[in-house]
Amino acid sequence: MRYFYPGDEAQQMDWERFAIYGSNKVINLPDDKQLVTELKELYLPIAPAIQIGMGDKEINLDPKSITPQNLQDGWNVISYQHMGFGVPGFCSAFASVRLNRRDWAINGEGKADFKPLLKPIDVSKYGGQKFALTIKIRAAWPPNLQVKLLKDSFVYDRMLLRTTASQPITDTIEKTYRFTGTILPGSNNLAISLGTIKILSGSINIDSMHFYIRQGKVQTEIPLQNEGPSSPLPAKKGLVRYEITVDDDSPDAPLFKIHTNIGDCVQTSLVNGINCMVPLAVYGDKNSTYPKADAAALNILTQQVLATPVTDNTNLYMRLADVIITWNVFQHFFPYWDDASKNPQQLLHNALVKAYTDKNYADLFYTLKLICAALNDGHMFYDSPYDIVSAPVVITKAEGRVLIKFVLDKSFENSISQGDIIDSIENTGAVQYLNSREQYMPGSPQCKERDALTNLQNGPKGSSLNLVVEHKGIKSKVSILRSAQLDAFRIGSFSLHPLADGEIKNGLFYYNLSDDSISVKMDRQMPQLLKAKAIILDMRGYPQENTDMFSIIEHLLTKPDTTKWMHTPEIIYPDHKITAYHSVGFDLQPKLPHISAKIYLLIDASTQSAAESYSGFFKDDKLAILIGQPTAGANGNIPIFKLPGANDMYFSGMMVTNHDGSKNHVIGIIPDIFVEPTINGIKEGRDEILERAIVDAEK
Repeated sequence: MRYFYPGDEAQQMDWERFAIYGSNKVINLPDDKQLVTELKELYLPIAPAIQIGMGDKEINLDPKSITPQNLQDGWNVISYQHMGFGVPGFCSAFASVRLNRRDWAINGEGKADFKPLLKPIDVSKYGGQKFALTIKIRAAWPPNLQVKLLKDSFVYDRMLLRTTASQPITDTIEKTYRFTGTILPGSNNLAISLGTIKILSGSINIDSMHFYIRQGKVQTEIPLQNEGPSSPLPAKKGLVRYEITVDDDSPDAPLFKIHTNIGDCVQTSLVNGINCMVPLAVYGDKNSTYPKADAAALNILTQQVLATPVTDNTNLYMRLADVIITWNVFQHFFPYWDDASKNPQQLLHNALVKAYTDKNYADLFYTLKLICAALNDGHMFYDSPYDIVSAPVVITKAEGRVLIKFVLDKSFENSISQGDIIDSIENTGAVQYLNSREQYMPGSPQCKERDALTNLQNGPKGSSLNLVVEHKGIKSKVSILRSAQLDAFRIGSFSLHPLADGEIKNGLFYYNLSDDSISVKMDRQMPQLLKAKAIILDMRGYPQENTDMFSIIEHLLTKPDTTKWMHTPEIIYPDHKITAYHSVGFDLQPKLPHISAKIYLLIDASTQSAAESYSGFFKDDKLAILIGQPTAGANGNIPIFKLPGANDMYFSGMMVTNHDGSKNHVIGIIPDIFVEPTINGIKEGRDEILERAIVDAEK
């Protein structure tokens, strides 16, 4: 309904609150008859063309029921097109439009119409500090605007903030809005932007913008500088003033050629004995879509939904709503259902049952993680509700045993050492405990093991990691306080004594691609690289910049690479029925000077997402010998959606293949030379994958 019924009334609904409200209304109904009555009361005011009824037969759509009596010029066919999961303000690879309507401030490329108000604020030294933003806005019309705080190029507030920092603005009177939150450690720039959710015509006055950092009891104002979506108004001292004019009511351009037509509908059984029919296309003129809902019923429903609180995340109806919203997005837009461990109906049933018996938000956190785990998408994760920190150790697995790889706090060196076998974790056998964590991890088998190992180290602030380890031949109990900064993702090339980039032996060079400005370093050493015997490129992690990797690959190519291996679904039907894909590649060209040295690429399960995109060129264009272990098998742009009263959910929104069209998801990129870690290698602090590359390069 939310993503495919194209009527105007449905666009006005607060669907997050509706899911909570609806769960409350239907949960205690005694029989199917009353359920059908309640469903009609819930849905007909926002989707008057749908039909819900009892019986075993499908409900057919009579086109006359959705056709105006005097169909003439001025009526257009309104229907949805989705290029992936196109939510305003998120990844520009995705977009959604209602044909012949103008709803969202997204252009044909899927980019949200968010305008920067100020130059980015450097918040790098304020990690962990609380902030407050005040902004005074007056509009000449109800604009339904959204103010967001953005981290770098990410158009999403929770990438930066612990508390939500976006607010809808619907008043025409002058009003001051206040945003508060906590800046996460590691954040760099904060941008303040304003975007339109509904496109209308008129003007908006923005005045008196102030940004504060609170350190203890001291509040410090940070100076702001104009960026400006238009020419700033004359500014008074201490004020930032703008007037923005919006005047664009033209329909959104089609995203692709295919679309639904009048008569197309979904006929489905909700449960045994209850069926529904939802038209996928309706007529609309400049004022409304047809048929038009009962205005009084819509107003009553809207007011009741808007009165539904979204702050109590221990509430049963909130928990059910979070499951319903999550499942709906995945059901319609997740491109990898063929790789899921459970079918959609199994997944929904299990999750609703568990959410019903969950006692609190912490329980719901694991319910949502189980949904993600069943879909086997390494990009799929759900933000933790806890203040999570890490134990100062790195744990790994070798030869079927769990063991300490690195000790990051010298105070523990008398009780644990690298290479110590872990016998048990939290009074459970170490391998058994690791397996119990893997059930909550999404992705390929290598992803699940990677993330479960990292997850062992992490937990609520103040908690301890309790181990029994074999240290110097003696088994002993060790309790390690979790006090280090959160280690959510550990790159495979991590070392306490990292190898410096550059020449490591005569004619042999090494570069860690997770470091900054690698292409700059290589350009400086280009004369030596052109004479090099071999170059080892370490992709065990995540490259910092696209431009770095593009430049490196182009110096290795001997012919253009125009393969199309990223495929965004073109969706007009619900239930993950993908009609076509929009396929693209990076279209890289050879670049002079050409590097002809022998290339070795190091990979493992921490080679994920963009790192796999780049690794695909080395593998499929035969630019290098790949050494190590399979990559994560999780690639493609990530859409994000919010859950009411909770955090955010992420997933792979496009299908990515190898350059020859073969399967990449879950499998990953397979190395030419496999290297498995050994217990002795870990004890001795050796990087066995790198060692193998050096040995092969010196032959």
